[in-house]
This record gives sequence, C-alpha cells and structure tokens, in this order.
Amino acid sequence: MANKERRNEKLLVLLFVVLIAALVVAFFFLMWNPPSGGHSKGMVRVYFIRQERLEPVERKIQEGETKGKAALRELLKGPSEAEKRNGFFSHIPAGTKAKAVSIERGIVFINFSKELGQYGGGAEKVRSMIAQIVYTLTDIPGVKKARILVEGESDVVLGGEGYVIDRPLMRRDVKL
Repeated sequence: MANKERRNEKLLVLLFVVLIAALVVAFFFLMWNPPSGGHSKGMVRVYFIRQERLEPVERKIQEGETKGKAALRELLKGPSEAEKRNGFFSHIPAGTKAKAVSIERGIVFINFSKELGQYGGGAEKVRSMIAQIVYTLTDIPGVKKARILVEGESDVVLGGEGYVIDRPLMRRDVKL
C-alpha cells in the first residue's frame, strides 16, 4: 500500500510539473506572438503631434468605408476636442482636402489640395506634417510608402526651406 501511495504522490508531482511547464510555455508564446492586427477591428490609427512626438489615436471606420479612406478622413479632420485637451494637435493646415487617393503595389498616392502648402511654419513643422501623413497611411495593412502630390504636382516643394517631396516616402524617411 505504501508503494501505491508513493506512486500516486509521484503522479501528482508530475502532473503539477507538467501544468507549470504548460503555463510557462503559454506565457512565453503570448509574449513573443501577441494577437495580430495592431489595432481593434473596425478602427484605424491616426497620428497627431503631442509633446513634439508623433502619437497614434484610434478612430472608428464608418460602415462600408475602407481603412485608407477612413484614416485620411480622420487625419484631415484633426484631433477631437478631448484629444486637444490631452495635448494632441496637427500641423496639417485646416481646409486641406484629399482630392484623390489610390493604392498601387504597396504605395498609397494622395493628391492634396493647395492648402497643404499653406502651413505657415519652419522646417520642423513641415517635417512633422509630412510625418503625420506618412505614418497614418503606412499604418494601413499592405501600404509601405506614401506618395504625396499637391494639386496633381508630383515634385512638391514645401516651406521656405524648400522641403522637397519627389518620391514615395517611408516612415524612416520622416522619423521624428
């Protein structure tokens, strides 16, 4: 009978060790493989400026709207009143419109209205403005670069310092 008790004890210890090992494996799996998506379903991330840094906020996608159109609409709308109270702001000039948007081979092409060039600031402000656009649009699944046009012109020069946009931009091109 003593052998049977020892065997049961050993079995309980073995089961306990297996359970702990399974929990450790599950913990590390979740740590290294977080749920995919980056943001909630039905949501897009839009990048605004706060404390001289780009920071994302989540916005809802309207029924039947693509993530790209929703992201651009929300970016041009600017921070909500609550976001403004929390220190968020945008360098994109009020009244800026997206005249056309298309995505080809991982590049989003955006044709902005002339208001984009009427931002009234120096080199850092224009760089932050472009970074907001690039980060927001490259957050869309499948988009790696953003090609910014103004009034159909592909070679865009913004600001007195002459910030030239003559190619598709990646996040690393406009990192703040």
